[in-house]
Formats: sequence, structure tokens, C-alpha cells
Amino acid sequence: MLINKFPIFNVELSDINLEKAFTVLDKKEIPSPSYILFPDLSVLSEATTNPKLAEIIRNASLAMPDGKPSEFIAKLKGYRNVSTVSGYKLIKRLLVESDRTHYFYGSSEEKIELMKRNLSKLDPSFNKILGFKEAPFVEINEIEFSSELESDLKEINSLKPDF
Repeated sequence: MLINKFPIFNVELSDINLEKAFTVLDKKEIPSPSYILFPDLSVLSEATTNPKLAEIIRNASLAMPDGKPSEFIAKLKGYRNVSTVSGYKLIKRLLVESDRTHYFYGSSEEKIELMKRNLSKLDPSFNKILGFKEAPFVEINEIEFSSELESDLKEINSLKPDF
């Protein structure tokens, strides 16, 4: 399924909504390996002055509108089927309705523990989760050279999660 994009600032977001996002991800209609994003307006704004961030957004298989402002801009540009795609709602639906596997990387240890408690209630979906890990905090100019990030990515890639 070809996903069109619409311009916003100096990047493009996917012409997508929650239903279409679920279908595309569940049916493995994006290339592998790849990544998806949920940039909100503050991230899109930051991308106007940060070329590396803009490149990351441009290279995502899906860059889904996270928030009503992006949805509003899409509709002003004539993209009538675009709606906000909540990462929480999309992942929860994938956990419950799909056989795809997941690895959660990022956030704080406290939030990860909260996620574990909440997601364990979705049993038997919890066995689709291959791991959780708090990401280290590094400055944006240090990301490329972080041995800890590199080690984490090797570990995640060795588990081969779908997401």
C-alpha cells in the first residue's frame, strides 16, 4: 500500500489515520528494517533548524501526525483522511489484534515499570513483548558516537522484534 505524504514545515508527514496505520503495520506493508515516528508540532518545528532531525523524519517509513495541529494543517492542505495517530492507541491495538512482536526502548525506568504493569493486563498480548529498556540520555551531537546506544541497538536487533 502506497502511503502519500503531505508537506509540513521542511519535512513531510504520512497521509494516514489510525485504521490505515494499523492495517499497514499489521500486514507488513512497510520495508524491513525500518522505523516509524510520531512527531508532534514541536518536533516538526525543531526540524526546521536541525538538519539531522529533518533527515530522520524524512527517512522514516511512516511519520504519523501526533496531535491536532498536524491534522488541522493536513486538512487545510486537502488531505481529508488524515487524523492524529496516537502511538499508545496504535501499539495497544497491535498488541491485542496482531501477532507482531515489540521491544520498548526509551523513557524512564518509572514509566517502563508503569507500562509493564498496564501491558501485563492485556494478557496474552504480553508474550509479544520481547523487552523493555531505558535509553541513555545523550546530547544530539553524541548520538552517532555513543557506544551504549550502539550496544543497545545490537541487543534489540538480535531479538528481531517487529516493532
